[in-house]
Amino acid sequence: MKIFKKSIAVFIAALMLVSVMTAANAADAATVTGGQIKVTATSNLASEISAAYDISINKTVTVSYKLTTGLSIVDSEGELTYDSGKLKLKSFTLPNVNNSIVNTEPSNKVKFNNTVGTGDANFAKGADFVVAVFDIVGTGETKVDLRLDELDAEDSSEKLVELATGGKAVSDDFSLSASLSAPKVPALSAKSKKLSAGKTYTITVKNTTGKPTFSSNKKTVATVSKSGKVTALKKGEAKITVKVDGKKLECKIKVTSDPTIKVAGKKFKSKNVYSVKKKGTLSVKIKGKAAAINNKYKTSKKSVAKVTSKTKASVVKIKGLKKGNAKITLTVNKVKKFTIKVKVK
Repeated sequence: MKIFKKSIAVFIAALMLVSVMTAANAADAATVTGGQIKVTATSNLASEISAAYDISINKTVTVSYKLTTGLSIVDSEGELTYDSGKLKLKSFTLPNVNNSIVNTEPSNKVKFNNTVGTGDANFAKGADFVVAVFDIVGTGETKVDLRLDELDAEDSSEKLVELATGGKAVSDDFSLSASLSAPKVPALSAKSKKLSAGKTYTITVKNTTGKPTFSSNKKTVATVSKSGKVTALKKGEAKITVKVDGKKLECKIKVTSDPTIKVAGKKFKSKNVYSVKKKGTLSVKIKGKAAAINNKYKTSKKSVAKVTSKTKASVVKIKGLKKGNAKITLTVNKVKKFTIKVKVK
């Protein structure tokens, strides 16, 4: 391998970046959010390969052409064509060949060449020769084609060896193979969920190794923990926002019911006065209580009646202490209050 001036490589790399940015701005098609696309990578010097992708999971696709040869590449010329109505060029590189010149005009074609005397990478074990990354902007079927018109190399004695000319292979000293890859984007285990009061659901994030953060826009309706566990509190709708890998995802939570109570086995009515004997107990059964949230109790006259149950109880006991009237306020899930009128006889 020859050693060449880094300044030339840096200058040409800058030209490549400008060209790629121009191509990325050239396609005006709106990014699709759903459906499937089948991508086929072809080449005049390699077998074709195809893969289908779900656009809700895969937003980009990378088309790579790997070159294997024991020689040092010194000269190449070719072009990559694609359907700009379905694929938008994000980047194009010849990562292992220095001094490459790339032209991305028009928007559906990339022309490239590198001049004699610019051999760089060791391709003996195979290395990427051409790599193109596309944003997926359409559905159906599409093709990416690499045409290599010229490919020259040098052997260890710096003798020029033609590998391909006129678009045809003229030597067995190399091979070219295509590959496709499409990274999956982060996705939630559910985009929406219905829960009754007191129930929970844990949102999981797929296709990521990052650490997500969770937040609720209506904490009086539904809360969410650091691990993504949603707790339904009362009837209403809340939006859980998940941030991960620089992306923002949402899960809509619909709480279908409020917490309710039964007093002495009957549906609670706020106008009713509930009787309890002195030293007797009155049972209040809660439906829709979140297991992890403690109740709150308040008594207007502690000498007349009091709650004897623990704050985690789903069945609350009110004990009569002496004759008189009192109001017991029971708060469930921190958001729903019940005022129970009690008469101790």
